[in-house]
Amino acid sequence: MMQFYQGVRAADVAVTEAVKLIKANHAGANLHEARKFLIKTGEALKAERFEEAVDLAKKAQLAAKPTTDYLLSRGRELASNAQDEFGSKSYEEAIEAWKKSLEEYSRARELAHERGEGEAVESIASVEETINENIVHAEIAIDNREMLRLVDTGNSSLDEANRLFGEEDFDGAKRMYEEAGKMFKEALVITEKRDFEPDREKIEAALESIEHSIEAVLLNKGEKMLKHAEDSFKANKFEDAEKEFSEALDFIGGLDIQKPEHDDMLTMGREGIIRAKLEQGKVKMQGADRLFQDEKYYEAKESYKASREQLETVVEEASRHKFSKLVDEINNLIRTCNQNIIASTNAFTEVGAVKPEIIAVDSVGKGAADFRREPIRSHVAATPAAQKLMEKYPELQYIGGGGFADVYRAVRKDGGIVAVKAPRNLDEKTDELFFRELNTWRQLKHRNIVSLIKPYLKPEPHFEIEYVDGENLDDHLKNGSFDIEGACRIIFDIARGLEYAHNKHIIHGDITPKNILLNRIGEAKITDFGLAKISTSSSELKGYTLPFAPVEMFEARVSNEKTDVYQLGLTFYLMLTGNNPFDADSRFVVEEKIKTYTPDPPGENNHRVVSLDDIIMRSLSKEPTKRPSLREFREQIYEFVKKNYGESLHLTENADKIIATNCNLAIFAAKQGDTGECLRALRATLGKVRDPAIREELNRLIEQVEFRINEEISMEPLLDKMETFLKQVEWEG
Repeated sequence: MMQFYQGVRAADVAVTEAVKLIKANHAGANLHEARKFLIKTGEALKAERFEEAVDLAKKAQLAAKPTTDYLLSRGRELASNAQDEFGSKSYEEAIEAWKKSLEEYSRARELAHERGEGEAVESIASVEETINENIVHAEIAIDNREMLRLVDTGNSSLDEANRLFGEEDFDGAKRMYEEAGKMFKEALVITEKRDFEPDREKIEAALESIEHSIEAVLLNKGEKMLKHAEDSFKANKFEDAEKEFSEALDFIGGLDIQKPEHDDMLTMGREGIIRAKLEQGKVKMQGADRLFQDEKYYEAKESYKASREQLETVVEEASRHKFSKLVDEINNLIRTCNQNIIASTNAFTEVGAVKPEIIAVDSVGKGAADFRREPIRSHVAATPAAQKLMEKYPELQYIGGGGFADVYRAVRKDGGIVAVKAPRNLDEKTDELFFRELNTWRQLKHRNIVSLIKPYLKPEPHFEIEYVDGENLDDHLKNGSFDIEGACRIIFDIARGLEYAHNKHIIHGDITPKNILLNRIGEAKITDFGLAKISTSSSELKGYTLPFAPVEMFEARVSNEKTDVYQLGLTFYLMLTGNNPFDADSRFVVEEKIKTYTPDPPGENNHRVVSLDDIIMRSLSKEPTKRPSLREFREQIYEFVKKNYGESLHLTENADKIIATNCNLAIFAAKQGDTGECLRALRATLGKVRDPAIREELNRLIEQVEFRINEEISMEPLLDKMETFLKQVEWEG
């Protein structure tokens, strides 16, 4: 009887579960089959075949559940949606869809197991493994995107910091460098988490450069404080100078920087304080001198004694810091005070009519020490000016010279390479030119203009400017004319630089091949903003190069923005044809040709450049108002190049040529601001590149460009990296 009741109970439980599942009406279930099994279950129960009834009820349960195929179909649909989301870079949505897909596949696997579908179980397990891997990849993509965002934000902060540093807003620059560092550190955590090794190395290098930049900001702020104190000193505001040197010393002393420059600045601050106190002592002595001259001998004696006490305090400080020259000077003044104290005493104790001779402060020798640290000598250079510069630069190599200045390749003590431009002799005229060029150049910060790094007055007035590791256009042209695309690339770069300068209301006035430098990857940079030419020739006349001068320069002695357009057009003409149509053996002939001669358009000798004839010949117009704007000039070149590259791509199937053409077009488009064309050219390049490492880097570049397009961020900060990398792609294929 017990066995009977157990059978009834088991069958009842199985039937109840089957009924519950049928009522649930699950999508994908075979309810018709489930009901058939349930009817058969009832028949088995009536016949008291309880085991059979339980088996039939379980079959009804399985039929009432979704079929394996249905769940697989649902899982596959969700996985497909996830892949679409991943392809459109909606990684979070992709992960959510994959997780839902996993739920469906998990249910399918459980049901397949219940139904004894062994092969399906194994197949589903494999799919689940793939989906889990996809989720990990999507999470990596999210981290990669976040890393790129952090780096891009950091780069923007870095650009702002560099700008503020150039404007000598050191507090603002430090704040922005720290903000950039914060972004890069967060990005670094992601690279370490995901083992993005190349990115990690780049970000670590960027962080190192930021640390160096923050140190540079702090040192420059300290130097500026010292300079301000020195200016007060030179203006004979010695009490102000002492206070300002003390403030500078407190600031510099609080810096945790282990560099020789830091130690030198500490020395300058300490020396400045002592010099300021010394000069205050001298002022007191001069007051005592006046009292003595007015025959107020007692007051004079007391004043000399007060001066002596102050100087004795100062000499102790100078001795402690081992300023031997200052110690000697101060001791001389103390001896003078002692002698004048005796003279004052004699004067008011003696009745004779003859005044004793006092030793005036002005007769005491002045110490040779200055506020700047003693320079370290190195190699001996050829000229007196260069020899003084060698006190600062261990290596100095002469590059060229003009009417007013010489230019050198210099190696700094920190190993950095710069160009140094120094007036040969400073007189009233060159002094004016020196500072005029300084005021002009310091406003210009553009990739197609040679950068002014910093001006210095000691040990000899000079500029540190960007050293361009290449040659000037004039030297390059001696080997013949350029290919058309190469000429367009250089003139396009120069037009960009000039357009930027004109927006700052700055006119160059001497755009010639000698003043255009080409770096290692062929990018052009404008140099020489008014002080001197890098090299001279018989055709240079009072600050401009005659064969490149439009008529208004030597007739009206004026230049304007259209002057630069004329010279740019003439340089373009020279690059395309190989000759300057206005050059001649004598100045008279050159001037006559400039005033009266109209050269043949360059397209008459080369039909490929006919479409450039209009812009070039209008640039060479004798009337400035008829010359085009730089923007029109630049846009005409871009459209010409874009059309030429498009035709080249249409006519070739050679992968290397397609890569090279698209790389160059991408660079042109990025500089022009044509981001859509830039992105198209980059993707076309990716389609032909075979090297996996280059493909990976190119993909990253494309993502950065897409990010900038989507966020409406300027392409300019990306141009350096893009041009260098795409040149590598072009060369390696």
